[in-house]
Amino acid sequence: MRLHLPWRSPGRPDIGAELRYHEEMLAEEREGRSGAAIYARRKLGNATYIREEIYFMNHAVFFESIGQDLLYAARMMRKNPLFTATAVLALALGIGANTAIFSMVHAILLSSLPYPQPDRLVKVWGQYALDGLPRLNMSDPEFFELADTNRTFDSVAAYYTGGGANLGSDETAPQRVTRGLSTASLFPLLGVKAAIGRTYSQEEDQDGHNQVVVLSYGLWKSSYSADRNICGQSMRLNGRPYTIIGVLPEGFDFGGNVQLWSPLALSRTKPGNRGFHVWDVIARLKPGASLAQAQDDLHAFAGRLAKEYPNNYSRDKGWGVYAVPLREELVAKLRPALLILMAAVAFVLLIACANIANLLLVRASAREKEIAVRAAIGAGRWRTVRQLLTESVLLSLTGSIAGLALGAWGLGALRRFADAVPNIEKVTLDSTVLLVTFAIALLTGVVFGLAPALRLTRPGLHGSMQESARGASGGRSGRRLRDSLVIAEIAFCLVLVTGAGLACRGFYQLLRVDPGFRTDHMLTFRMTLPALTYPPGPAVSRFYDQVLDRVRHIPGVQDAGAISHLPMAADYSSGSVFVETSNSRALLHIPRTPYGYLETDQRFITPGYFEAMKTPLIAGRVFSAADSSSAAPVAIVDSAFAATIWPGRNPLQQHISISTVPSSTPPRPVWSTVVGVVAHVHNTGLDQQGRVQAYFPNLQDPYDGARGMTVVLRTASDASAVLNSARAEVAAVDRTQPIFDVRTMDEVVSASLEQRRLSLDLLALFAGVAGVLAAIGIYGVMAFGVNQRRRELGIRMALGARPADMHRMVVADGARLAAIGIGIGLAGAFWLARYMAPLIYGIGTHDPLTFVLVPVTLLAIALAASSIPALRAGHVEPIEVLRQD
Repeated sequence: MRLHLPWRSPGRPDIGAELRYHEEMLAEEREGRSGAAIYARRKLGNATYIREEIYFMNHAVFFESIGQDLLYAARMMRKNPLFTATAVLALALGIGANTAIFSMVHAILLSSLPYPQPDRLVKVWGQYALDGLPRLNMSDPEFFELADTNRTFDSVAAYYTGGGANLGSDETAPQRVTRGLSTASLFPLLGVKAAIGRTYSQEEDQDGHNQVVVLSYGLWKSSYSADRNICGQSMRLNGRPYTIIGVLPEGFDFGGNVQLWSPLALSRTKPGNRGFHVWDVIARLKPGASLAQAQDDLHAFAGRLAKEYPNNYSRDKGWGVYAVPLREELVAKLRPALLILMAAVAFVLLIACANIANLLLVRASAREKEIAVRAAIGAGRWRTVRQLLTESVLLSLTGSIAGLALGAWGLGALRRFADAVPNIEKVTLDSTVLLVTFAIALLTGVVFGLAPALRLTRPGLHGSMQESARGASGGRSGRRLRDSLVIAEIAFCLVLVTGAGLACRGFYQLLRVDPGFRTDHMLTFRMTLPALTYPPGPAVSRFYDQVLDRVRHIPGVQDAGAISHLPMAADYSSGSVFVETSNSRALLHIPRTPYGYLETDQRFITPGYFEAMKTPLIAGRVFSAADSSSAAPVAIVDSAFAATIWPGRNPLQQHISISTVPSSTPPRPVWSTVVGVVAHVHNTGLDQQGRVQAYFPNLQDPYDGARGMTVVLRTASDASAVLNSARAEVAAVDRTQPIFDVRTMDEVVSASLEQRRLSLDLLALFAGVAGVLAAIGIYGVMAFGVNQRRRELGIRMALGARPADMHRMVVADGARLAAIGIGIGLAGAFWLARYMAPLIYGIGTHDPLTFVLVPVTLLAIALAASSIPALRAGHVEPIEVLRQD
């Protein structure tokens, strides 16, 4: 008959003996002993059943023993609540930090893009590498020629997401929305279909037929109450009627926070300006085409352009065209910081593991007698190791549960404070993150539990029992292992704290950079005038003149002005500026032309702008109301421009140009006289010097680009206090004109540093946690060492040693461990510091002050952590210790 084994069988005979009996019978049957086979069948039935029963019994015994191990481990955790709480807290900090940062790394760096076959999507860039332009958008003719002549792309699309539009009418309050423009090929290229309605067609992507829009899911819900009959309804953008033809799916965020899309309507028939590099270009590789093949194709394309249009595309300036995988393009700026943070939390986890391993070693010393007794009554070494590893793994799993809660809280905090991180709201604790957390928990349980388990089950049990009975320290090997773990903690901590120190020092240097203007007491807001109601001509300048005149009379406003592209507001504008010089070939590397030109940041400003920004005037004058459209063209350059183009010469009365006389053949530059020199301004960020700069009066803008301006107000006190008054004054001029992007200048500069500040804050937080864990580890080892050496210390005191001698001895031990850890950590910090370059500004990756201050600080922490046990060592009573012995 068959055997039926319960999960637990305390009343049954010895299961191991029964298993051996069955195995012997099966062996005899295999060897042909018919009597044994007959007996086995007679007593137990068919041999197949016997094998099944042995299989089930083996597994039952295994799972029963695992269950016993888990129950015993739980009892040990409950029996030592202080030890359990300390270990779980350390693990929660390490695993929680890893969970939060890995969630970001997984969502931003590792997850695939939400488009079909995302690996075939690439971003296409032009470049003038030798002119400091490694990434250049494409112009109209460049896009069409690329789309028509390439051999490796299925489709190519152009788009622009840096604009917006005024949504509303005379009857409704004006609202500014972000607007994307694209060719009709964009959505099919991405494989995106409208959730409601459709996207626009090739016929609608033509001038005169392009007044259709596709709404984002968010705008559809917020402004149209999720009306499913929205298609066919009309809306007004910049005063023009548009027809809503579709709604994009929820979660579609290509190009950032774009609220609606409309056709770009590029024209093949009208001659395009090859210098108007404004369109982003994306492409999808053909099936079977590789990125390397696409690069070769683009290199040939760039060569054809340089051959056909030598005055536009010069190889001497490093002209070229190349492709970057779209995922790489989207995460390139975030990858260095995220990988540095991932390394930081890995160090925190390693320090936590070393700390817990030390705690387990301390506890193991108290369990040596118990383990020796287990071995003496027949427990095998690996059976005991399994029990001890079960305890450490259960401890790590408990810590991982607390770490998940801490990681979820940390992600919530990151979502609130990390607005500069793209798609941060989509970072969640998904199944992949949970699996990785579980794997980390198992791995850490084995890592910090294996060394104590192997040491505790080493041979020589009789000697261990004797040492335990005498209260010895567990031998030199145990002490060496504990010391090694403390040294590892200090080394890891020094690497992490040094990295944080370098980042802090770099950030401090960054904050000391002079941006070229003052940020205090400044309010900024932007306006863009629609061409329908403000056609090119005096209407645009008249509007801004009226607004500035009114806001200057607001109580508390000291100065006011306007600029086409505000510094540090992620609002860029650059172009070629011609310079009248007879030495253009040597100076600017532009051959075969009588004029030299270079790429500059171009800004159009109103009178009063430099006064409001407090940008220093170095030479000449600023613009005035006399610099009108009918006056002689004038310009102001920055100090970097003057030093680059006219070194050692007076830049005033020199001539530069950004436009040409349309009727002349060949085109002849319209020269502007330089009337002033101002300080260089950090337009793109404090950490970037930026290009040279040229300023022109808004009334002399040849491209009608000054209809979009940012107004800056300098106030006597709180800048935000004048916002309502400024809004009312704008409405008094034109109540349909919304103001948007309202910020103080301090907020503008702070936003440009947000990603760097977030990385620094997290790195400093993790470094602080590592320092605390290292201090706890040193204290624990020193305290345990003092407790285990009480007999030795008592004898020393009885022989005449003074308390101060005991104090110095213990502190010296702590200093010795710290010095070794610091030495190892410095070597690692020097090696790893080079990877910190993206977070360091102005001091270099081997800053002497940081590499001196951090080790000294860690040594001081180690000495402080050793001092408390050292004080206890100096108060050992020899008589009491010897009497106890």
